Amino acid sequence: MPSSTPRAQGEQTLPGQAKRPEALLDYEEAAAILCCTPRLVRKLVETRRLESVKVASLVRIELAAIQRYIDSNRRPAA
Repeated sequence: MPSSTPRAQGEQTLPGQAKRPEALLDYEEAAAILCCTPRLVRKLVETRRLESVKVASLVRIELAAIQRYIDSNRRPAA
């Protein structure tokens, strides 16, 4: 699973330099995180229950979107 690496001590961002964006996952990678099939992830995206990003003709999913989906569907114990 991709993760951002922490900056070395003393390393700074230069003015005008953008912060590195979060990795974008394809259906298979998102499915592995959610422990489901890529087909289910595709359906969640198509029904707009899971946020996605369109990159040209590709659909990608941010790790933060997966976490929001998990949090919004969390059910408390009885």
